[in-house]
Amino acid sequence: MIGRLRSPQRGRGAISDARSGTRDAVARRAVTAIATGAIFLATMSACGSSAGTPARAGSCLASPGTVAAGPTGGATATRLPTASASSVIAASKMRLPSQSVDCLDGSGVVQLDTLTRPAVINLWASYCLPCHAELPRVEAFARAAGPSLAVIGVDTADERGAAVSVVHDLGLTYPMVFDPKQLVYTATAGRGLPATLFVAPGGAVRYVYESGTVLDAKRLGQLTERYLGVTVHE
Repeated sequence: MIGRLRSPQRGRGAISDARSGTRDAVARRAVTAIATGAIFLATMSACGSSAGTPARAGSCLASPGTVAAGPTGGATATRLPTASASSVIAASKMRLPSQSVDCLDGSGVVQLDTLTRPAVINLWASYCLPCHAELPRVEAFARAAGPSLAVIGVDTADERGAAVSVVHDLGLTYPMVFDPKQLVYTATAGRGLPATLFVAPGGAVRYVYESGTVLDAKRLGQLTERYLGVTVHE
């Protein structure tokens, strides 16, 4: 009789152990699924989309010139003047520099003259007040632009930390590069900030807009269609 009583007890223990093992296996699978999902989301957030979806703040385009690199040291740069109302100029035989510039977030470097798409490149700095008004409008234009057009910001003659703060404060999501040595500015603009370049594939600058009048998405679209032949629908 005692043996008969003990047998059900061992059966209940085996069932309990089996249930416990099943719960543990389910928990492990859930943890694995959550971890996998987190890794997937993190990877996607760090990459630009081939469908034209804006990349995360400060990230670079995956252009042919992109290679791995760490952040560059931040020497204090000489501040550039604000563009005057009279400095709207057309470019003639002007090209982007062949030197590489850092991603603003330090994730790599990029050669802008190797871009294979037309590009609108906006030069700005954290200390430039008109830039603060223009940047959200460039963001709106970047969101409307399709995969046939690259929209890129170039933080110019600035300190990286100050620029990153502006990017986050304004919620900017289009690709950003860091140019403390003013390589792009010196080769193309040179009259003040903000400045916007309309660039053909391969780095030829078709038009440079430097003005005290801040560009909006509509005007950016008009200039893009005129000088690059690309229509952006708002």
